[in-house]
Amino acid sequence: MNKIVLSGRTTAEPSLRYTTSGKAVCSFTLAVKRSYKNTQGEYESDFINCQSWGKQGELIAEYVKKGQVFTISGRLQVRTYDKDGVKHWASEVVVEDFDFPQKSGNSSGSLTSSLGHEVNLDSDIPF
Repeated sequence: MNKIVLSGRTTAEPSLRYTTSGKAVCSFTLAVKRSYKNTQGEYESDFINCQSWGKQGELIAEYVKKGQVFTISGRLQVRTYDKDGVKHWASEVVVEDFDFPQKSGNSSGSLTSSLGHEVNLDSDIPF
């Protein structure tokens, strides 16, 4: 089984692009804090590249902002490519589902993630 669940902060605005066939793909990086402290007594973070495809990717690109806490689940994908005759490896998480943090209080609308999780929207801040 290949299943990953991550919760962290986005390091930059998600990047949305379209393939030559017109399919949307959103790329972003999550900074995920480790559960233990280093020898200096500080928490370190792992920076994990993620991709989301189709309508789900378009929603993430529209509503997720830099520094926002964001939870995803998906699968690890490892691929190789050649650059200047040198073989390189790239690892990323392909998003299968996501949850935006819920904001307390009344909401003016809602979003639904790819697996039906409802997300409340506020008129000023969407999360």
